[in-house]
Amino acid sequence: MYMPLMVDLKRVTVFGGERGEGLQKTQKLASFADELLVVSEGPVVRASIDLPAGPQSELRENLPLRAPRSVPVHARRAADLTDADLATLVTGRSFVVSDLEDRSVNQRIKATCDRLGVLCTVVDTKDLCSAWFMGLIRTDHLTVALSTSGAADPNATFSFFVPRLREALTTPVTAQEADLVRQLEARKEIACPKP
Repeated sequence: MYMPLMVDLKRVTVFGGERGEGLQKTQKLASFADELLVVSEGPVVRASIDLPAGPQSELRENLPLRAPRSVPVHARRAADLTDADLATLVTGRSFVVSDLEDRSVNQRIKATCDRLGVLCTVVDTKDLCSAWFMGLIRTDHLTVALSTSGAADPNATFSFFVPRLREALTTPVTAQEADLVRQLEARKEIACPKP
């Protein structure tokens, strides 16, 4: 059974993270992962993906980067990697994401992650996931995660329920947070009045 968790993302690899939904995952993870690496699906045409500070082009959530970030791109494309190469790219990672179109490479990535005990998601492929992304609402003090239950098809129901619920909850969560901040400041003033 799946349970939502907050995970400390020290080191993350995104296969196919240079385009499409893979780029969306790269942009989302750039706000959370200490170290991020992209492995291209196609020919490697650049050494890094440079993300500007502020809102990210592919994200539906409000997760602006606080500072620019340069995400390195591995020198070889995913399909050219041996099993030993995959093991090197997965070892010591907190999380691995793949948005590759080639199922056989995705299966090799998932098998490597399973063998090394690393959480893995293959985008839109539930049978190759040990974890999956949640919709997020992030404020100065809170991160609210939204997901379907593990029993539901995360691909179909997630894309219907979560964006609508995130949109409906963002304003109330932000307003409630502002009210709680005011309450906290008032309590601090009562406990420790300014001279």
